[in-house]
Amino acid sequence: RTGADAGAQAEPKMKVAILGCGAMGSLYAALLASSGHDVWAVDVWREHVEAMRERGLRVEGASGDRTVRVNATLDAEDVGPSDLVVVATKASGVAAAAAAAA
Repeated sequence: RTGADAGAQAEPKMKVAILGCGAMGSLYAALLASSGHDVWAVDVWREHVEAMRERGLRVEGASGDRTVRVNATLDAEDVGPSDLVVVATKASGVAAAAAAAA
């Protein structure tokens, strides 16, 4: 590398748990996974979790269309310690998601 990039170091990658992978949670998960972070998608909808496991997470939008690989699970305990936890549930699910992340 030369010039300004010569002394640059790679950004450290985070382990990120996304609790709730509806529209917003899926968008956050896809953007973070596209940036190289270790993303764990936690959702209560079994079919969605299975689809993410089998085919990846597909999102379409203003930032571009993408299919990314994420770790997907029904159980937040599968995730383990994380650098960042994003709660992206409906308001009625926040308390349960926070308890699962604790």
